[in-house]
Amino acid sequence: MDASFVGELVRLVWQDCLHHRFCLVDLGDKDLQTNWDMAAWRYTRPIFVWNARMEYCLLGPEPSTGLRETLQYVLSVERSTASEVASALHLKIQNASNKLKQLWHEGYVFRQEQSAGSGGLEYEYVRVR
Repeated sequence: MDASFVGELVRLVWQDCLHHRFCLVDLGDKDLQTNWDMAAWRYTRPIFVWNARMEYCLLGPEPSTGLRETLQYVLSVERSTASEVASALHLKIQNASNKLKQLWHEGYVFRQEQSAGSGGLEYEYVRVR
């Protein structure tokens, strides 16, 4: 795959970026990785590359400094909520919720609606894998 083809794939997938995410798995070819990285930067969209040991490489832009710790937490667990992130990182729930929402909006995590015990809705955030 050349860089222009990869770029078109990234553009098409990210048109509906709030509802769809994708990642790459076991991308061993360095030339392909370079092409994907260029496309991720061109469209300012993060792309995770995972290997079999659940180690990842992030192509494209990094999250802002204030969001990195929250992203690391979400990547370390199977799924998380704002209250779990707040407890784990010693944040206020509103702050954790805002950080998670921003990570979701920028494409670093995926968000799913769940029924909350209180009868309302709660969001669970999961890694893009």
